[in-house]
Amino acid sequence: MDQNTTKTTAKEIRRTERFGKVLDILAHARLLKTNYHKPKKPTPINVVDFIWAGEFEPRIWEVLPAAIIHFPELFLGKNKEFDQIILAIKNKKDDGPDYQFIKFDDMKKWFLFLNNRI
Repeated sequence: MDQNTTKTTAKEIRRTERFGKVLDILAHARLLKTNYHKPKKPTPINVVDFIWAGEFEPRIWEVLPAAIIHFPELFLGKNKEFDQIILAIKNKKDDGPDYQFIKFDDMKKWFLFLNNRI
């Protein structure tokens, strides 16, 4: 069997409803503009879906703490690692935990960006 027939490509993932719901929230938060997805009214989704989507688009991890802080009503569930990052950002810490290869400072800048826009 051909290996390509069993693997889902990132392009196919980006067209799924699950990935689309993540994009809806990011577009609502004005953290993302996309030319391949027409945003709908966002509905609450699990944080796990955001983390999953970040596997295909790592910048999603970068903006996730800012989105959770500013739009908590759109998120279900919790993630221990992101809870620590969010707490550090809310408490205006200079340093905090990184996530995967995303630096704390890169996540914190999106929180500040949203603060200036809201």
